[in-house]
Amino acid sequence: MLREVGMVQRARAGYCGITNSFSKLDPRIPPLDWKRLFGNRFAQAERQAVETVAASGVNITGFVNLLDVFDDLLLAAIFAADGTIGGYNLGGIGSALNPASRFARKFPATFTLASTVHDLRYGSMYSHPLIRKTGKPTGKISYRFLPKARRLMRSSFAELSAHGLA
Repeated sequence: MLREVGMVQRARAGYCGITNSFSKLDPRIPPLDWKRLFGNRFAQAERQAVETVAASGVNITGFVNLLDVFDDLLLAAIFAADGTIGGYNLGGIGSALNPASRFARKFPATFTLASTVHDLRYGSMYSHPLIRKTGKPTGKISYRFLPKARRLMRSSFAELSAHGLA
């Protein structure tokens, strides 16, 4: 409302909702040039990151599902930026999570992040009614995963920075 009446100006051009959100999740997560990495999908990735971090404090099961979608967008951006690791179809994250792939060899920390989150999502009651391997009902995900998620994100994003992608 304050913005509409002119009392508050637009956010500065250098503001990045992804960096801001992830720094709230863990101040040790390195800031990256997300706009450059995501390109025309930046706004979508930014919305996803904001929702992901917001869910981390109130709904860890939702956090895992939201992070899986962010990872899907992230992998699409990485594959587009690095032509040496093959092709990627947005929405097909499972097909890119082969441990013997060029992607897994070149970006092991990012592979581990995406693979861990995607595997955990299989047990989420938001994703499936049953765990396919065991036939048991899915359920809520434990908050014990949050510290591991932070660690995986720190490693992955540091790796992307080291490769000059973001």
